[in-house]
Amino acid sequence: MSAEHDVANAVTPQEPLGTLLVERGLITDAQLADALEEQRTSGEQLGAILVARGYAPPALVAQALATQHGGMLKTEYGFATGFGRGAALAEVQVAAPPLSIAVAAAPASAAAAQSDREAVRSELELASSESTRLAEANARLSALRAELEQNLARETQRSASLERELAELRSTPVSVADDLGAWQESNAQLDAALTQWQAAYVELEQRLAQATARADASDEQRPVLETRLQEAVEGLHEAAVARGTLEAQLEAMTAQAASLAAAAAESAPWAEAESHLVFFQGSEGYELAELDGPPPPEGAQVELPALPMQTVSRIGRSPFRGDSLPCAYLVAT
Repeated sequence: MSAEHDVANAVTPQEPLGTLLVERGLITDAQLADALEEQRTSGEQLGAILVARGYAPPALVAQALATQHGGMLKTEYGFATGFGRGAALAEVQVAAPPLSIAVAAAPASAAAAQSDREAVRSELELASSESTRLAEANARLSALRAELEQNLARETQRSASLERELAELRSTPVSVADDLGAWQESNAQLDAALTQWQAAYVELEQRLAQATARADASDEQRPVLETRLQEAVEGLHEAAVARGTLEAQLEAMTAQAASLAAAAAESAPWAEAESHLVFFQGSEGYELAELDGPPPPEGAQVELPALPMQTVSRIGRSPFRGDSLPCAYLVAT
């Protein structure tokens, strides 16, 4: 629903939209009549017709709607404060500095003209003050964004380091218990760093909201400020995506560590075994043999007489019921 329709339903306007613009010399009677005729046939809003036909720029239509509303109003054409009381003011150009103000009609009296000039001067001073504050806020946002990007880069490097440590743990299953403890400590440090990063991200969102609230007070600078704020929001979105990727990697590494710990725990019961079985394919079929000592770890190389080198594929219980000996299942390398 358009802002023009909201104004019509919210309050009883002192003057119709077309009358406001004609009395201030911003459109002609012929243009208004032409737009009203199209409105009767198309049913569109009068302000949209005036803008589409080029009779009035969007900023002036927004000012007229704000005047009907009785104060500052957010429309589909941007924020507007309304025309000043007394003499009619023409459009305040806000597309790019410097600001230009044109007086469409002569003031009814010198006192009214002075009042309008003071109102415009007050609005310009407010716009300048808000522009300065928003520039400072944008500078702080840029600095904080750079800091967050640096933190993200450090955490990405740490994640890569953890992945390398995990690969080393997989390649040396005998010492996995000790190395896993060190990896878990590094993982806890990464969690703490992520928590700090998330807190900084929340703070940045709050500052962005404050900057947006201050920007609402200055209609003249609104287009430029909205562009800058949109860029900051996009940067935050990119940081959030990167954070989600990092968290997913962390979750995957945690699951891998748990699996590795489970494998280590599974092999632990056989560490004190005085003998073990080996199951392998011999020259005449599958065979079982009993060897002294605990079973070798998974992936270890085992040499058997008159057979090619064997690799331990897994460690399990003896295939004989009631036998507690561990069994190493071998495959030819």
